[in-house]
Amino acid sequence: MQPNPATANYDLSVLTPFRASRFQQSIERNPNFFNAPFAGIAVQPAAYTFIYRFMGNKSAEFPEGVLNQEVLKSFFSITGESGNFVWTEGYERIPENWYKRAIGDEYTIPFFLTDLLAAALEYPQFLNIGGNTGEVNTFTGVDFEDLTGGVFNLATLAEGNNLACFVLQGAIQFLPDSLLGAVGDVGALLSQLNSVTAGALNNLACPKLDKINKDQFAQFPGAKGAY
Repeated sequence: MQPNPATANYDLSVLTPFRASRFQQSIERNPNFFNAPFAGIAVQPAAYTFIYRFMGNKSAEFPEGVLNQEVLKSFFSITGESGNFVWTEGYERIPENWYKRAIGDEYTIPFFLTDLLAAALEYPQFLNIGGNTGEVNTFTGVDFEDLTGGVFNLATLAEGNNLACFVLQGAIQFLPDSLLGAVGDVGALLSQLNSVTAGALNNLACPKLDKINKDQFAQFPGAKGAY
């Protein structure tokens, strides 16, 4: 997407459209594609925003960071040129002469939620919970209001603090299913998560999300296992 090493900067203006193209490719190529309520709305975008927000090389001139090809390739252990890349497992590393975010400019939860909302406003499909029903190009969305017991609806999810409220409370609702069998002490992990999200929720005046209705997930083969 940016073949010229002299001008490449893999910031969110590049990564977010790339994410949108991957989303569409998943619909067109993966019969089991499932955009999950928490994993799809919060975890998936983190995989894109973290690349730039954490890996960009910070400086006084570019406090948000510049993520050029040299830096990006070093983090992911890639050598070679565009069209002829080679990945060498185990050699991922922090690049030479690389600087992290400045103290006081940490990438916090509210900062991340701002990025989340900006991406969703540009590409509303990111908020479509649902998936293909066993064949490609059969993406079907769930009834968001039914999913959340009437607490949230898709039409207003990107308004005000609704998206932040859903993400923070959704973490508590969805993680136990996602982690089942993968983490020994789920209770201890959720206790830590509760303390973190409680602080972030304090100033948002969120409607309370008590439970999630997962019945609609039965139509999605890609939802099996975690739900």
